[in-house]
Amino acid sequence: MVEYTDCSLFMLVLSPNPTNGETTISIESNSNVKLVDENLEWDLDVYDQGKMQKEKKTKIKGTKYKLNTSGWKEGVYFVRAIIKDEIVTGKLVVKK
Repeated sequence: MVEYTDCSLFMLVLSPNPTNGETTISIESNSNVKLVDENLEWDLDVYDQGKMQKEKKTKIKGTKYKLNTSGWKEGVYFVRAIIKDEIVTGKLVVKK
């Protein structure tokens, strides 16, 4: 299963979802205009169900980021990407 979250300009894709060790977070354009390329720079935050920050990465270059979830507890995590002043969110499920 892949989680898609729509936004006016961008889409956040989490694959695989659920994950048991690593997932790829991809930023895609949500329009016919090409808005994403390898020069894209964005920030990433991941929070657990208790709203505690689990991961923070800034100035990620490109359209993909591999997130290592090994050692994380099972559950739902909230992923937030900030891209060109837009916030895109999604849910990531971690299973063992």
